[in-house]
Amino acid sequence: MKFFLPDWDDRVDPGYDFLTDRLTLGRDPYRDDLYAHELFEEPVYDGILVSRMALDQAGRKRKRVEQVGMRTYLRMSDDLELFGDCGAFGYLDRRDPVFTTDEILDYYERLGFDYGVSVDHIVLPEFEDQRHHRYDLTLRNAEEFLRLHREGELSFSPVGAAQGWDAQTYVEAAAALVEMGYDYIAIGGLARSNSRTISMILSAVAQVVAGRAAIHVFGVARASLLQILLDLGIESADSAAPLRQAWLAAKDNYYTEDGGAFAAIRIPLATTGRAMSGSLVARSEATFGDLREAEHEALSAVRAFARRKLGQRETMKRIKAYDTLLGSRTYERSASQREQLYRDLLRQRPWDRCPCPVCKELGVEVVIFRGNNRNRRRGFHNLWVLRRRIASAKDKASDDSCFA
Repeated sequence: MKFFLPDWDDRVDPGYDFLTDRLTLGRDPYRDDLYAHELFEEPVYDGILVSRMALDQAGRKRKRVEQVGMRTYLRMSDDLELFGDCGAFGYLDRRDPVFTTDEILDYYERLGFDYGVSVDHIVLPEFEDQRHHRYDLTLRNAEEFLRLHREGELSFSPVGAAQGWDAQTYVEAAAALVEMGYDYIAIGGLARSNSRTISMILSAVAQVVAGRAAIHVFGVARASLLQILLDLGIESADSAAPLRQAWLAAKDNYYTEDGGAFAAIRIPLATTGRAMSGSLVARSEATFGDLREAEHEALSAVRAFARRKLGQRETMKRIKAYDTLLGSRTYERSASQREQLYRDLLRQRPWDRCPCPVCKELGVEVVIFRGNNRNRRRGFHNLWVLRRRIASAKDKASDDSCFA
């Protein structure tokens, strides 16, 4: 199964100083910062998914892309594939998509995509009165998309989008796409669904199109679903979750190859300007001096622990001292739960066992929740781990088939 990473301009400063938290002097964020596929020598994904809706909202980026093409902008090597879609979640509250088939075909061809998905519209419960309209519109667009692609003899591979609201409608949509002549279809609208629902729908679709078309699934390449996707013979999937969980998840910030995950230790940067409005530091009632001292003590303790110069109890004491000074977190786990998550991390020391380039270079810094350059690198580590998990699941499936 191929894994595509959605593009959100996730790059890191290769010269970032983690001890002083300073960016490279005079750096240009686009020119000098590195994507995950540049930071690692081995591939951590099979390609990149770019949504037209996201690109529409990026002024300077779009101008540059129009000048050099998408692959050149993303600095993609020849072994990486470029997958394009419309980004239907970006216009889900509108009755009709904001793009026409003609302009999307031109967009994919002109900017050098390997795969392009027809113009679709997500069917959601909050728009139940429109579900038949959106469903039928998606199929009509797919039919027009394939016809115009053939007439224009375009170079990218066409992918037909399927939307629905239950297993039956997804099956009917997938079957219709195959009858139109598609040999690659994309199942959309499932990113917000639970794993059980996703599994049920994909199982039904896979049975209908087996041997007739490959299947891509949008937004569901979750760690918990990997084995199911592989068992169903899904051709490809995408998800930003492995990357973005590094800084958005309450606890599963750092992946491990055995299928587990750990919480990163939150030691936010204390600044005189109190950081971003609404941040833990900004909402703190402590003085800047107290915050700065506790921050320094927590960082020093974690680093000393990593060098085996400080015990877990004293390390936790200093982490907790800074944690108690930070702003309230009604959206997060309680302090006692955070402490237990941190103890689990310190006791297991997973950064010491991970052979990925990020962990080998950064050591314990990779599990400190603190600023984009640490958090994104931890996300890059998660992508590396996901790649290994996919390979391991493939090997297991292959072994099982040999002994079947």
